[in-house]
Amino acid sequence: MRGCLKLNRRPQGVCCLTWLLAILFSFGGCEQAVRKHDARLLQEAREADRRGDSIAALNLYEAALDDSVASADTHFLMAIICETKLHDPLAALFHFRRCERIDPKGTHAAEARKSCARLEPMVVGALSKENMLSKTDAVILKNENQKLNKQINQLKAQLAAAPRPVADKNTKNTAPDPELVKKMGGRTYTVEPGDTLEKISRKIYKDKSRIRDIEDANINNLPDPRKLQVGQVLILP
Repeated sequence: MRGCLKLNRRPQGVCCLTWLLAILFSFGGCEQAVRKHDARLLQEAREADRRGDSIAALNLYEAALDDSVASADTHFLMAIICETKLHDPLAALFHFRRCERIDPKGTHAAEARKSCARLEPMVVGALSKENMLSKTDAVILKNENQKLNKQINQLKAQLAAAPRPVADKNTKNTAPDPELVKKMGGRTYTVEPGDTLEKISRKIYKDKSRIRDIEDANINNLPDPRKLQVGQVLILP
């Protein structure tokens, strides 16, 4: 019995080596399965491209992409589809550039570099045209802007020269019409002791030049702008 036990007993190092080999073989089997999966996707992509389904071909090629050097060829095929069939030079430039950088000495590297040199000026020119005005358009816009500024200045001068409506000084201060308040923006101000239109303008607008606007908004409720009554409600335009 002891002899049998000795024959069946294995050294511990041999067991560890056996397990290690088993693990390595299992990883090798997984890698082969992944490669078969990628090969199937590439085959389906080529078939889709042959039957004219460029979008499906691109999606399948993209699904087959990995971090290996072999993916450079896949990027090259995707670039060809983007340029010749989808007429998308920007996408083609991207894939040509990826092909050249992933495998600088690969089968398609030289052709990819030539394609990048050819497509890059086209892409830059197209983007510039989309995002920049031509000189003619810029001149037209400049002239139109000058005309509008001139019209605005003329309107301001006309408003400044126009006679202001005169309020009846005998009219008593009354609460402003709610509809008028709403039309003017919905804001009101109740006069406090010591208030003047200039103080109110500074307080509300941080600018004393709005006095004229307050007077015009309250022309029917402000007989004498110099004599405000405490508690009087003013419309704030």
